[in-house]
Amino acid sequence: MAKLTEFDRGALMAVSVLLGTHDQPTIAADVLGEMGLERADCSDLTEYDKRNLRIVQGERGIRLRGLGRKRRHNDQLEARSEGASRSKR
Repeated sequence: MAKLTEFDRGALMAVSVLLGTHDQPTIAADVLGEMGLERADCSDLTEYDKRNLRIVQGERGIRLRGLGRKRRHNDQLEARSEGASRSKR
């Protein structure tokens, strides 16, 4: 996908706010798809927007780029386990 226009960037930010306030990933995916932003590079967005947009990742073919790594549940459990064992030392 070509570099994002200011309009596209604003649309991604608006979808991020909708996800953060209403948690409707299917609707957000529909909006992104209709706007042709299903593979947008989000690397220039804020961490707030990236965190919210991760919610829609994989929904209805959405494959946004530049969101950073989403930690899987097992990774989170492992990190907690490591933290707990360090604190016991």
